[in-house]
Amino acid sequence: MAATVRRAAHDIGGRKRTDDVLLSEGIDFGSLLLSQAVLDGLSAAGFQKPSPIQLKAIPLGRCGLDLIVQAKSGTGKTCVFCTIALDSLVLENPALK
Repeated sequence: MAATVRRAAHDIGGRKRTDDVLLSEGIDFGSLLLSQAVLDGLSAAGFQKPSPIQLKAIPLGRCGLDLIVQAKSGTGKTCVFCTIALDSLVLENPALK
C-alpha cells in the first residue's frame, strides 16, 4: 500500500493575498460547528482554515437560508456549497455520524 501524502488544498503561502481572501488568524473550520464527519473530510482534502467567503456563507447556509454568493475564482465558493450539503446530510442521517 502506498503512503498517503497530505498537502494543503491550496498553496496559501505561495503568493501575496488581497484583503478579500486573507485568512483569519485563529479561526478554523471547527469554529463553524460542522459535524465531525465533514470536518474530517475537509482536513483530508487539505483545507486548513476557512476563507472569508466560507467563514461568512457556511453558517448562513447551515441555518437553511438560500444564498447567492459572489467572490473571486478560487476563493472557496464550491467548498461552501459542498460543506453545507454534506453537513445537512450527516445531520439528517444519524448513521453517518
